Amino acid sequence: MHILHALWSGDFVPSDGSRPKAADYESAARRFAEQERCLWETMTEAQKQHYEELQNARARMSWMELRQAFCRGARLGALLMLDILSGEEGGDC
Repeated sequence: MHILHALWSGDFVPSDGSRPKAADYESAARRFAEQERCLWETMTEAQKQHYEELQNARARMSWMELRQAFCRGARLGALLMLDILSGEEGGDC
């Protein structure tokens, strides 16, 4: 039950550590940042405003998608544990 205490007290934040640590991800992230910087430098002020609004909308959508994925994963984990702990034998497994 330690995880419940950690969740309650705020010591566990599911989104911490959610960024992949693979080298190819880091390379892709650097490339994206460089391309975004180059694009930003060519934009007018009006375009920059629209781009920021677009980025903010995408960030909100990403947050909702990540939250949904976390909830689905937690439910799947609970269902797996229930299946394992039920101790039922037989079937295909």
